[in-house]
Amino acid sequence: MVNLRAAFILLPLQRGLQPVQSIGHLIYSVRVLLDQILHHAHALVKAALHSRHLLLQLLDLRLQLHHVLVRGPRRSPSQTQYREQSECENAM
Repeated sequence: MVNLRAAFILLPLQRGLQPVQSIGHLIYSVRVLLDQILHHAHALVKAALHSRHLLLQLLDLRLQLHHVLVRGPRRSPSQTQYREQSECENAM
């Protein structure tokens, strides 16, 4: 008889806890989703920064190549005069 009374008392309490447990489950689910969103956002930012770094490296290499092609091998004025003199002597 005592167990029956205890069951009648505990049954409403147990039903009262079910919504609280449902809210806890909902909060946990939302937290997991937010964690996944933050993780994916972090991975996206990291990939964007890495691709930006690679682009900057490429642009730097293009600039270095441009400097090499524009400047070319430099000659001192004495080398230019010697070359002109030897070309004149060869032409005679």
